[in-house]
Amino acid sequence: MDADNDQTTFNRIWQLFWMLIIFATAPLAQAQSNPVATRHRLAINASHFTLDDRPFPYTGVSFFNAIYNPAFNASAEARLKWLRKFQGYGINVLRVWCQWDSGLGFVDASPQSTLYDADGALRPAPLATLKSILADADQLGMCLEIVIFSQESFLQKIHLAAPADERAVAALTRELAPFRNAAFQIWNHITRQIFGLAGL
Repeated sequence: MDADNDQTTFNRIWQLFWMLIIFATAPLAQAQSNPVATRHRLAINASHFTLDDRPFPYTGVSFFNAIYNPAFNASAEARLKWLRKFQGYGINVLRVWCQWDSGLGFVDASPQSTLYDADGALRPAPLATLKSILADADQLGMCLEIVIFSQESFLQKIHLAAPADERAVAALTRELAPFRNAAFQIWNHITRQIFGLAGL
């Protein structure tokens, strides 16, 4: 059991490492063409997170369907009310999913609940919602961890084929480069290499 826990911990640290590499480097290519849209800047310093160059106790909760939840996105005022409620419980990071289109019966899940068209292009409406969430979170000094792809959908054969998947990642990082209160997680708890080994 201890070996399993050690392996799980190692896997999570490895995923976090690559998430941070993506987060730290992806926006740099667009920094000059996309002016910064947020007041706050999430970063890493040695082994810890910072926000605006101060230690940041990264304390998050998964709000999987945030982009597609009609009550949360009814208006900026409604969204800020919910964000303040999260903040009141000590939450300063929301983990949101761009792809919420599995057939597992989750609330707000549907074939339309995805940020991506089949060719890897970004859908304007959910992209605008994600940017609004980032902007509202920034007002409160909160951050987002953005999960780009869902393994639950992938395992149901709902996914972008290569190279559309890479096109989507590139497009999303370009679009969100001005939002410095964001971090990216490409896959939730799994990698495409594992899919390949499993023959999926």
